[in-house]
Amino acid sequence: MKYMVFAGYQPERAAAQSAEDSQEMMRAIAAWFEKYGKQGKVVWQGHQLDDAAKTIRAGAGGEPVVTDGPFVESKEVIGGITVLEWDSMDEAVAAAAEWTSFGYGFTMEVRPAFD
Repeated sequence: MKYMVFAGYQPERAAAQSAEDSQEMMRAIAAWFEKYGKQGKVVWQGHQLDDAAKTIRAGAGGEPVVTDGPFVESKEVIGGITVLEWDSMDEAVAAAAEWTSFGYGFTMEVRPAFD
């Protein structure tokens, strides 16, 4: 089964990192992708996302309304998405829990994805 993994981060915390911490974090992330890529678990390698976003919702009368977002008041943004292939949610969660950037304020959200 495929699982979408959303990597969240806190922009203020990321901006406060030293250059050395940023480099170490990127090395750790690359090692995580290398480990699971070699196992054939990475279906689609995540791309870094900018924290700027627009959300389109139905307004009054059903016409589309574009706003900043999705959540302008959020202290965390999705920084990247990856698709992994695992036999179970527990295995996907265990792999995501090995993400090495939690100390830098990252979060991981795992959701089943349907083909």
